[in-house]
Amino acid sequence: AQTLAPQATKFGKSVLATDFAPQA
Repeated sequence: AQTLAPQATKFGKSVLATDFAPQA
């Protein structure tokens, strides 16, 4: 999730959200 965190923040997703939705 840590690696996906930077991309997730662009979509407005939180770091914790990436753990449940990596593709988000």
